[in-house]
Amino acid sequence: MIGAFEASVAAGLDLFDTAEVYGWGKSEKIVGALARRSAANVVIATKYAPLSGRGGARAIHKGLAGSLKRLGLQRVDLYQLCRSMTRCRRSPKSCMQGRRAPSA
Repeated sequence: MIGAFEASVAAGLDLFDTAEVYGWGKSEKIVGALARRSAANVVIATKYAPLSGRGGARAIHKGLAGSLKRLGLQRVDLYQLCRSMTRCRRSPKSCMQGRRAPSA
C-alpha cells in the first residue's frame, strides 16, 4: 500500500477519502498512517455513518473524535455524511434536524 500511496502522490493526487465504516475503521488507520509518514501535503476526507441509533449532533461529534483517533490526526480537511438513510431520502430536512454543530 505504501507504494500505491507514494505513486498516487507522485502522479499529483492529493485527496485521500475514507470513512469510519470502510473496513470498520481499518481504512482510516491505514490512510492516517500513510498520511503521517508522507512528506507530501495531502488532503484527508472521512465520513460519519448515521447508522441506526446514531443520530444528532453529539453522535456526529463522537464519530469525528473516533475518526481522528483512528487516523492519528488532529483534524481532517473534509468531514462528510456517509450513506443516506431511508428517512433522509424521504425528507432531507428531517434527516439533518439536530445535526448542526453547536456554536462555539
